[in-house]
Amino acid sequence: MRGAPPLFAIAAWASGCFSDHGLAISVDVGATGATSVELYLGEPCDPANNPQGIDCQSIIPPNATGTMTGTVWFRDADARYSAQVRGGVASFRLNADPATTLPIVLAIGMTTTGAVGTATLRDLAVPLVSASPRVIEARLVAAAPVAADVPAGTTDRVQVWAKQAPASACVVVEHWQAGTPTRDFVVPPEDPDCDGAAAECDPAAYLATLPGGSAGSPRCFAEGTGDRSATCLLGSLGCSDASGALAGTCAPLTGDQVCVPSQFCGCTSAGSTTGPDPGCLLSRIASAATIPRIECQVPSSASASPTKLDLCPNADRATIDMSRFYTADKCKQPQIGSLVLDDFDTSHTFNGAEFDLASPHDPCAFVINWKRGSRIAADATDVGMIELPTQRGTVLLPLVLHFQNTCTAAPPLDAFTCSLLGEVGADDSPLQCAP
Repeated sequence: MRGAPPLFAIAAWASGCFSDHGLAISVDVGATGATSVELYLGEPCDPANNPQGIDCQSIIPPNATGTMTGTVWFRDADARYSAQVRGGVASFRLNADPATTLPIVLAIGMTTTGAVGTATLRDLAVPLVSASPRVIEARLVAAAPVAADVPAGTTDRVQVWAKQAPASACVVVEHWQAGTPTRDFVVPPEDPDCDGAAAECDPAAYLATLPGGSAGSPRCFAEGTGDRSATCLLGSLGCSDASGALAGTCAPLTGDQVCVPSQFCGCTSAGSTTGPDPGCLLSRIASAATIPRIECQVPSSASASPTKLDLCPNADRATIDMSRFYTADKCKQPQIGSLVLDDFDTSHTFNGAEFDLASPHDPCAFVINWKRGSRIAADATDVGMIELPTQRGTVLLPLVLHFQNTCTAAPPLDAFTCSLLGEVGADDSPLQCAP
């Protein structure tokens, strides 16, 4: 609902005075001692499409001893909807335009010291503002603060925490039964941990601090360990929500390791917090004849502009053969990208010329194809990267494209060819990641 005209209006109303159209929610606070009630209206969190890219299955609140799993819902707005308790009841009125159904509404009983009760409403239909009035009654269940222990029997727990800019709040409600919790989180989509951090180290963890090698921080290069002690690996810096990337904390990425040419390790200084420098990588590729790399001779035709080259219709593709490193299984789909190292896909555009990679043939031979577009650049060479998944991790190899004005109107045509060059068999080769 964010970014669109409001679907509904919500306001507190005095008990016994409801006569307007719309939906009234009457919350009986029971014996909880609540002096006010807050409503948290939730919409589904989509793990494939949300502002902070969270998994929608976990949040780490303040003072939590670890990740708390559950269902994450997004608040409809930053504003906190609150009503005072009068005669043991707090009441709200909702008007919708158009009519809508709210997947979840959490009613949280509050005192000056914090949350003391909860009620959960699911699939709540909110009628049009012009529709006949409806009244929904809910009753709070006493809830203790969220804690690390496992309670006996059936009980509810709750935690509310707030942020200031913009002012909003997060809530988690736990329902414990037979030693197992069911959790619902309702949080702002732009700041799902409610910590107000400008640059999130982990957007789902309150004031997070992550060690080097964890995802979400600028990338760097780190020396391998064990049987890869001579190998250069793609890494990341440690980070914190308070201060961002932490210099001097580079470590290999956790999970699948990503091997790169050993010459890349010199491109990240111990104090760097900005990630790999493409200019440094380019200079290493250009100056080190021994660096493992894929070099391609790309025939092209010059147009009226001296800096514009077009593809040759009958010489627009070449085979890159990595089969000698795959003796048992077929390799997975390779991808192509730039020296930024985080933009890999099956296609990439170099100065206007789009190239793509076809699916590999057994065991690992794949076609690079100049798919479309004219290349416009004064330099005759472009440099990118090939990402090649393996059984042991991932290999990143430089891709050097040499564009040559050798395309003629009729055969013979110079061939589009690609070769694997450099010290690909040395102990420090990135191809250590291959089977």
